[in-house]
Amino acid sequence: MLTVMTFNIRYPEPSDGPHIWENRRDAVASLLRGAMPDVAGLQEPVIEQMEDIASCAPGYRWVGLSRYGNRFEKYTPLLYRKDAVTPIQWGSFWLSETPEVVASAYDGMEKPRVVTWGLFRDNKARTFAVFNAHLQYKPAEHSAKLRSAALIRDRIACVSIPAVLTGDFNHPAGEEVYRTLTPMLSDAWLQASDRSGPEGTFHGFTGRPKSARRIDWILFKGNLWVTRCCALTNSYNGLYPSDHFPVMADFEFHE
Repeated sequence: MLTVMTFNIRYPEPSDGPHIWENRRDAVASLLRGAMPDVAGLQEPVIEQMEDIASCAPGYRWVGLSRYGNRFEKYTPLLYRKDAVTPIQWGSFWLSETPEVVASAYDGMEKPRVVTWGLFRDNKARTFAVFNAHLQYKPAEHSAKLRSAALIRDRIACVSIPAVLTGDFNHPAGEEVYRTLTPMLSDAWLQASDRSGPEGTFHGFTGRPKSARRIDWILFKGNLWVTRCCALTNSYNGLYPSDHFPVMADFEFHE
């Protein structure tokens, strides 16, 4: 089995009051240790958060670059469980006309956005790819968001092994961005025979979805069969790990 998670962990925003990162750090680590995803695509962390996670959840390692290609600003890293999978190769590309140029961006984007990808091998020598993205959220960036989705789709189309796409897409499932990706990719939430948790994934630290709109997705292609998909609503000592619920999917490989 392959277990994959997508999780926007919320950057360290000082105005978050009781939900500041220092108060949530142990909750994020506890969630990871309890859920034990083999690979997790995280959105929004900065380097200090990744260092905290590495310290609090020592069974995990990670790969990725910030959106400016340095140690500053937000990452879209891939976190992986070191006793379950081994990274063979990893890299990044930017959502732009020149994807290999660090910190490049499509016209109309306020800031660069980076996709982290990794090729992994599990303990049965099966190989698979994971791509992790965090798309634009402002209405003025919608055209760039559609172009970003098309670029991600085209990159995944070039992969001949099973592939999983994780992300906070800042766009409801079923609408334009989703339709750009799903002719080629299947939706783990819809395909799972066992599904649990709320469909709305953004809750703003309340534990109650702000709407039924599902913006955090796990999509996939290749010889994978999804058996379970769930939105995790765990809280720890009254605190939620993030303002998004993480989404997790269990896959089996078709031999």
